[in-house]
Amino acid sequence: MKRLTIALTGASVEPCAIPSDSVEVIRLDSFFSGAKLNVLLDNWKADYLLLVLPGGLVEFGARALERFLQVADDSGAGLIYADFRERNGDEVTDHPLIDYQLGSIRDNFDFGSVLLLSRKAADAALSNHGAVNESMQWAGYTTCG
Repeated sequence: MKRLTIALTGASVEPCAIPSDSVEVIRLDSFFSGAKLNVLLDNWKADYLLLVLPGGLVEFGARALERFLQVADDSGAGLIYADFRERNGDEVTDHPLIDYQLGSIRDNFDFGSVLLLSRKAADAALSNHGAVNESMQWAGYTTCG
């Protein structure tokens, strides 16, 4: 089984950043509706799913995907997100994100443009709470901005 599936919508990812031999890429027009999220869950067969949210170009640094997987394996976390850098023309600025603390998640919490999800955690959530309702329009996730 492949270790990583990458789900893309309107986002573009620097092609050289994706090691094609160990990663499956799923392209969808959206994954925010309940129906589309269920399609994504049905097609995700790897240990982890990297969601690349719609927006600008995402360029992964050297060994960034490997680091995401290492942190996920070492921590056992169901969701991994990371600080990032933003490029605006020639200027690059750090964009640190808030560390998770109990009670810190709110409706406008900024996870950034890239989220890594654990298949094990997703299966546990589906087992405990059931499938995603097909009629949901935004599947519980909205983008900030």
